[in-house]
Amino acid sequence: MEIKSGLYIAGILFALAVILTSTDCKNERKTGAAARLFNKVIGFTPKLKEYDITKLLDLILNDADLVKMAAYNKLFYLYKKQANTTSDETKKLIAVAMIRSTTELIKYYSVVFNYIKVKIALADGLEYAKKCSKIKNAEAECNKWKTMLIEAYVYRHKFAIDRISVQKFKEAYARAKKTNPDDKMINFLGTKVSCEVKLMEGNKKNALRNLDMWFKGINNSDQKFDCITELLKYENEIEIVGSYPGEYYYLLGRAYAKQKNNQKALECLVKARQGPIVCQKTRSKNKKVQELYEKLYIGEYAEH
Repeated sequence: MEIKSGLYIAGILFALAVILTSTDCKNERKTGAAARLFNKVIGFTPKLKEYDITKLLDLILNDADLVKMAAYNKLFYLYKKQANTTSDETKKLIAVAMIRSTTELIKYYSVVFNYIKVKIALADGLEYAKKCSKIKNAEAECNKWKTMLIEAYVYRHKFAIDRISVQKFKEAYARAKKTNPDDKMINFLGTKVSCEVKLMEGNKKNALRNLDMWFKGINNSDQKFDCITELLKYENEIEIVGSYPGEYYYLLGRAYAKQKNNQKALECLVKARQGPIVCQKTRSKNKKVQELYEKLYIGEYAEH
């Protein structure tokens, strides 16, 4: 069955390649719908003119999917080109950018179910983090972004994890907390993971109901941890802590719904729906928001 699926996908890619190289498609080769789809599937993109590392990273974090990939490929080119630079500051700048970029790729490939690419992005990101840690005065920042990388892999759709992944995340998180004790992103990450664990409690469909024991020690992930109270601390700093409205308010809305406070949950989900939708990651989150909103609204206001 897997062989047939592979041949089917290969056939589609070949057909797209034929279309893209045809005469009729010449003027559409870089910008046409078929070209964009083909480029997204195989990860090939036209070269961007931008050379600024910070601007390229901003494109990867905040722009459309194909733009993200094009910016990543250009950033990778600059990374290879500047590998032998003598400036530690430049080395750290681009190494951190590469870790953050692969983290974003994991999020993209996860929602389009390309798990091979997810694994590749994780391996690449860990390699960048390893090299980053060897740069002078870069340990704290490298630890921080390595933790974000591993969390993105561990937390893909739900906690699609195993004991090894959990252990790696716990170790990375502990190092990041030690070297970045007051970092808001790291603190929020602990809160987010703890909330996800709390929201899984009592879910009989989930075979990993005791996940909170695995995450014990991460931001007080215990029975006294109040997800809503902790999340509300970051409501005015959503972007500062590395989140976005769709993610933050969806999580907060689920926490309210867990406590049967559907009115508050619906208010949060409305805010989540109003957040920007610029890529597959935000589009996928918005879809989940809509589904939960409909479920809660009908349950709250439909005649019984």
